[in-house]
Amino acid sequence: MLSISQTNLGYYCFEWTATEQGPKIIQNKFIGVKNNLNEEKTFSQIIKNFSPKLKEESSSLTIVLNDNQVKISSFRIDKHINSSYYIKWYENNIFDTEYLKEYENYYYPLVSNNYNNYLIVAIKKKYKNTLLDEIKKVGFNLVYLSVNLFSSATITKQIYKIKNEEDFLIWKVSKNNHHFFTYYVGDNLAAFIKIKLKRNKTIDIVTEIGESIFVNKINTFIKEYIVNKKQYNLIKNIFIY
Repeated sequence: MLSISQTNLGYYCFEWTATEQGPKIIQNKFIGVKNNLNEEKTFSQIIKNFSPKLKEESSSLTIVLNDNQVKISSFRIDKHINSSYYIKWYENNIFDTEYLKEYENYYYPLVSNNYNNYLIVAIKKKYKNTLLDEIKKVGFNLVYLSVNLFSSATITKQIYKIKNEEDFLIWKVSKNNHHFFTYYVGDNLAAFIKIKLKRNKTIDIVTEIGESIFVNKINTFIKEYIVNKKQYNLIKNIFIY
Protein backbone atom coordinates (compact mmCIF):
# COMPACT_ATOMS: atom_id res chain seq x y z
CA MET A 1 0.00 0.00 0.00
CA LEU A 2 1.25 3.46 -0.93
CA SER A 3 0.08 6.50 1.05
CA ILE A 4 0.68 10.09 -0.06
CA SER A 5 0.00 13.17 2.08
CA GLN A 6 -0.03 16.62 0.48
CA THR A 7 1.47 19.66 2.23
CA ASN A 8 2.26 23.24 1.20
CA LEU A 9 5.89 22.27 0.56
CA GLY A 10 5.49 18.91 -1.16
CA TYR A 11 4.39 15.32 -0.51
CA TYR A 12 5.13 12.82 2.23
CA CYS A 13 5.11 9.29 0.83
CA PHE A 14 4.85 6.08 2.86
CA GLU A 15 4.90 2.54 1.57
CA TRP A 16 3.66 -0.06 4.02
CA THR A 17 2.34 -3.58 4.29
CA ALA A 18 0.04 -5.33 6.75
CA THR A 19 1.55 -7.86 9.16
CA GLU A 20 0.28 -9.83 12.15
CA GLN A 21 1.95 -7.26 14.41
CA GLY A 22 0.32 -4.34 12.58
CA PRO A 23 1.39 -2.06 9.68
CA LYS A 24 5.06 -2.30 8.70
CA ILE A 25 6.71 0.69 7.02
CA ILE A 26 8.76 -0.39 4.00
CA GLN A 27 10.06 3.05 3.11
CA ASN A 28 9.15 6.72 3.49
CA LYS A 29 10.35 9.85 1.76
CA PHE A 30 9.50 13.53 1.34
CA ILE A 31 9.14 14.60 -2.30
CA GLY A 32 9.68 18.34 -2.74
CA VAL A 33 7.27 18.81 -5.63
CA LYS A 34 5.02 21.86 -5.22
CA ASN A 35 2.81 21.23 -8.24
CA ASN A 36 -0.74 20.13 -7.52
CA LEU A 37 -1.62 16.45 -7.77
CA ASN A 38 -4.13 17.01 -10.55
CA GLU A 39 -1.56 18.75 -12.76
CA GLU A 40 -0.26 16.70 -15.66
CA LYS A 41 2.67 14.40 -14.78
CA THR A 42 2.85 15.55 -11.13
CA PHE A 43 1.74 12.16 -9.83
CA SER A 44 4.05 10.28 -12.19
CA GLN A 45 6.94 12.52 -11.07
CA ILE A 46 6.22 11.66 -7.42
CA ILE A 47 6.12 7.94 -8.20
CA LYS A 48 9.36 8.15 -10.19
CA ASN A 49 11.16 9.94 -7.34
CA PHE A 50 9.76 7.63 -4.66
CA SER A 51 10.22 4.38 -6.61
CA PRO A 52 7.73 2.06 -4.81
CA LYS A 53 9.06 -1.38 -3.95
CA LEU A 54 5.72 -3.19 -3.59
CA LYS A 55 3.82 -2.02 -6.66
CA GLU A 56 3.88 -5.49 -8.21
CA GLU A 57 2.23 -6.85 -5.04
CA SER A 58 -0.28 -4.06 -4.48
CA SER A 59 -1.38 -1.07 -6.56
CA SER A 60 -3.63 0.29 -3.78
CA LEU A 61 -3.22 3.97 -3.03
CA THR A 62 -4.41 6.35 -0.32
CA ILE A 63 -4.19 10.14 -0.67
CA VAL A 64 -4.60 12.85 1.94
CA LEU A 65 -5.19 16.27 0.39
CA ASN A 66 -4.17 19.60 1.84
CA ASP A 67 -7.15 21.49 3.27
CA ASN A 68 -6.79 24.28 0.69
CA GLN A 69 -8.03 21.83 -1.97
CA VAL A 70 -11.53 21.65 -0.49
CA LYS A 71 -14.31 23.87 0.85
CA ILE A 72 -15.73 23.18 4.29
CA SER A 73 -19.20 24.18 5.47
CA SER A 74 -22.07 22.72 7.48
CA PHE A 75 -25.78 22.60 8.18
CA ARG A 76 -27.98 21.40 11.01
CA ILE A 77 -31.55 20.12 11.10
CA ASP A 78 -34.10 18.95 13.62
CA LYS A 79 -33.58 15.32 14.65
CA HIS A 80 -37.11 14.46 13.47
CA ILE A 81 -36.33 15.40 9.84
CA ASN A 82 -35.01 12.65 7.58
CA SER A 83 -31.36 13.49 6.80
CA SER A 84 -31.33 11.95 3.30
CA TYR A 85 -34.42 13.93 2.34
CA TYR A 86 -32.98 17.16 3.72
CA ILE A 87 -29.64 16.73 1.95
CA LYS A 88 -31.48 16.48 -1.38
CA TRP A 89 -33.58 19.53 -0.49
CA TYR A 90 -30.46 21.42 0.63
CA GLU A 91 -28.65 20.81 -2.65
CA ASN A 92 -31.71 21.73 -4.72
CA ASN A 93 -32.53 24.91 -2.79
CA ILE A 94 -29.34 26.26 -1.20
CA PHE A 95 -26.61 25.52 -3.73
CA ASP A 96 -27.01 27.13 -7.13
CA THR A 97 -26.77 25.18 -10.37
CA GLU A 98 -23.30 26.45 -11.27
CA TYR A 99 -21.91 25.42 -7.89
CA LEU A 100 -23.29 21.88 -8.22
CA LYS A 101 -21.79 21.60 -11.70
CA GLU A 102 -18.38 22.54 -10.33
CA TYR A 103 -18.32 20.83 -6.92
CA GLU A 104 -19.03 17.39 -5.48
CA ASN A 105 -20.26 17.41 -1.87
CA TYR A 106 -19.61 14.86 0.87
CA TYR A 107 -21.67 14.91 4.07
CA TYR A 108 -20.35 13.71 7.44
CA PRO A 109 -22.52 13.52 10.59
CA LEU A 110 -21.14 15.19 13.71
CA VAL A 111 -21.70 14.20 17.32
CA SER A 112 -24.97 15.92 18.17
CA ASN A 113 -27.32 16.08 21.15
CA ASN A 114 -29.99 18.56 20.10
CA TYR A 115 -29.78 18.55 16.29
CA ASN A 116 -28.44 16.51 13.38
CA ASN A 117 -25.29 18.42 12.46
CA TYR A 118 -23.43 17.69 9.23
CA LEU A 119 -20.00 18.74 8.04
CA ILE A 120 -19.84 19.33 4.27
CA VAL A 121 -16.58 18.78 2.40
CA ALA A 122 -16.71 19.97 -1.22
CA ILE A 123 -14.11 19.15 -3.85
CA LYS A 124 -14.00 20.39 -7.43
CA LYS A 125 -15.22 17.69 -9.81
CA LYS A 126 -12.61 18.64 -12.41
CA TYR A 127 -9.85 18.35 -9.80
CA LYS A 128 -11.02 14.93 -8.63
CA ASN A 129 -11.57 13.52 -12.14
CA THR A 130 -8.20 14.76 -13.40
CA LEU A 131 -6.51 13.31 -10.31
CA LEU A 132 -8.14 9.91 -10.92
CA ASP A 133 -7.00 9.97 -14.55
CA GLU A 134 -3.40 10.77 -13.55
CA ILE A 135 -3.44 7.95 -11.00
CA LYS A 136 -4.71 5.42 -13.55
CA LYS A 137 -2.00 6.42 -16.03
CA VAL A 138 0.64 5.23 -13.57
CA GLY A 139 -1.24 2.01 -12.78
CA PHE A 140 -2.48 2.70 -9.24
CA ASN A 141 -5.93 2.21 -7.75
CA LEU A 142 -7.21 4.92 -5.39
CA VAL A 143 -8.94 3.28 -2.42
CA TYR A 144 -9.02 6.19 0.06
CA LEU A 145 -9.20 9.97 -0.36
CA SER A 146 -9.28 12.29 2.64
CA VAL A 147 -8.30 15.75 3.92
CA ASN A 148 -5.36 16.35 6.26
CA LEU A 149 -7.51 18.09 8.90
CA PHE A 150 -9.52 14.93 9.52
CA SER A 151 -7.21 12.05 8.60
CA SER A 152 -4.83 12.83 11.48
CA ALA A 153 -7.37 11.60 14.07
CA THR A 154 -6.99 7.93 13.11
CA ILE A 155 -3.21 7.78 13.44
CA THR A 156 -3.33 9.90 16.62
CA LYS A 157 -5.63 7.37 18.31
CA GLN A 158 -3.41 4.49 17.23
CA ILE A 159 -0.10 6.03 18.31
CA TYR A 160 -1.26 7.37 21.67
CA LYS A 161 -3.67 4.51 22.47
CA ILE A 162 -6.68 6.75 23.05
CA LYS A 163 -9.65 4.77 24.30
CA ASN A 164 -12.91 4.83 22.32
CA GLU A 165 -14.85 6.62 25.06
CA GLU A 166 -12.22 9.39 25.48
CA ASP A 167 -12.42 12.80 23.86
CA PHE A 168 -9.44 14.55 22.28
CA LEU A 169 -8.51 17.75 20.46
CA ILE A 170 -6.17 18.04 17.47
CA TRP A 171 -4.63 21.46 16.90
CA LYS A 172 -2.99 22.25 13.57
CA VAL A 173 -0.81 25.35 13.24
CA SER A 174 -0.73 26.58 9.64
CA LYS A 175 0.88 29.45 7.75
CA ASN A 176 -0.25 33.08 8.08
CA ASN A 177 -1.20 32.51 11.74
CA HIS A 178 -4.13 30.27 10.88
CA HIS A 179 -5.03 27.58 13.43
CA PHE A 180 -7.34 24.60 12.93
CA PHE A 181 -9.02 22.65 15.74
CA THR A 182 -10.88 19.34 15.41
CA TYR A 183 -12.54 17.97 18.52
CA TYR A 184 -13.48 14.29 18.74
CA VAL A 185 -15.66 12.28 21.07
CA GLY A 186 -14.50 8.71 20.70
CA ASP A 187 -14.18 7.96 16.99
CA ASN A 188 -16.55 10.73 15.94
CA LEU A 189 -15.93 14.34 15.01
CA ALA A 190 -17.89 16.73 17.24
CA ALA A 191 -16.63 20.22 16.31
CA PHE A 192 -14.33 22.08 13.93
CA ILE A 193 -12.97 25.62 14.28
CA LYS A 194 -10.60 27.66 12.13
CA ILE A 195 -9.18 30.93 13.50
CA LYS A 196 -6.66 33.59 12.58
CA LEU A 197 -4.52 34.71 15.51
CA LYS A 198 -3.46 38.36 15.27
CA ARG A 199 -0.34 39.95 16.75
CA ASN A 200 -2.35 41.88 19.35
CA LYS A 201 -3.71 38.52 20.60
CA THR A 202 -7.16 39.12 19.16
CA ILE A 203 -8.82 36.30 17.28
CA ASP A 204 -10.85 36.18 14.10
CA ILE A 205 -13.08 33.11 13.87
CA VAL A 206 -13.04 32.02 10.23
CA THR A 207 -15.13 28.84 10.56
CA GLU A 208 -17.07 27.42 13.50
CA ILE A 209 -18.94 24.12 13.13
CA GLY A 210 -20.65 21.92 15.73
CA GLU A 211 -23.02 22.13 18.68
CA SER A 212 -22.31 24.89 21.19
CA ILE A 213 -21.35 22.49 24.01
CA PHE A 214 -18.43 21.19 21.92
CA VAL A 215 -17.55 24.46 20.20
CA ASN A 216 -17.36 26.22 23.57
CA LYS A 217 -14.76 23.72 24.79
CA ILE A 218 -12.48 24.69 21.89
CA ASN A 219 -13.12 28.41 22.31
CA THR A 220 -12.34 28.17 26.03
CA PHE A 221 -9.08 26.38 25.22
CA ILE A 222 -8.16 29.09 22.69
CA LYS A 223 -8.91 31.89 25.15
CA GLU A 224 -7.36 30.33 28.25
CA TYR A 225 -4.32 28.52 26.85
CA ILE A 226 -3.38 30.23 23.59
CA VAL A 227 -4.31 33.85 24.36
CA ASN A 228 -3.97 34.10 28.16
CA LYS A 229 -1.30 31.37 28.61
CA LYS A 230 -3.21 29.69 31.45
CA GLN A 231 -3.64 26.04 32.32
CA TYR A 232 -6.52 24.20 30.67
CA ASN A 233 -8.05 20.95 31.95
CA LEU A 234 -11.43 20.54 30.25
CA ILE A 235 -9.96 18.35 27.49
CA LYS A 236 -7.51 15.73 28.70
CA ASN A 237 -5.92 14.78 25.37
CA ILE A 238 -4.63 17.64 23.20
CA PHE A 239 -2.26 17.10 20.25
CA ILE A 240 -0.53 19.76 18.13
CA TYR A 241 1.22 19.60 14.78
